[in-house]
Amino acid sequence: MPKLLYARPPVDAEEGCKVRRLAGARHGPAEWVVRARTVAASWGGQRASTIAARLGCHMQAVRERLARFNAEGIDGRRDRLRRRHRNDAAQLPCPPLGVGTATTTQPHTPPQDRVLPLRNVALGGLVRSVR
Repeated sequence: MPKLLYARPPVDAEEGCKVRRLAGARHGPAEWVVRARTVAASWGGQRASTIAARLGCHMQAVRERLARFNAEGIDGRRDRLRRRHRNDAAQLPCPPLGVGTATTTQPHTPPQDRVLPLRNVALGGLVRSVR
């Protein structure tokens, strides 16, 4: 059976004011608002199961938010950095400079069999040339 967990009382009036103002906010970072609502509901005497049902989340998420608030205070509302997923292509070594680069300075000329007559170029190549 999970233990009953409640948010600690605010350290000072400023912390309590910040949490209550953020809990009643309609605009702002959604995760911050949900965490503040969790703490404010806990201050109101509600249990984790009631808070979870009211906010539409899991009881374990409520317990984790309350434990984080108890440990870190109001600054615990921010998201933590997550582990980055590295792309396998990013781990490949880069080829040395000059390898795989074109060394010729001649302009590119299209093959002769693909050169279009001028009247086709003017019409966007939509009409076949008549010979």
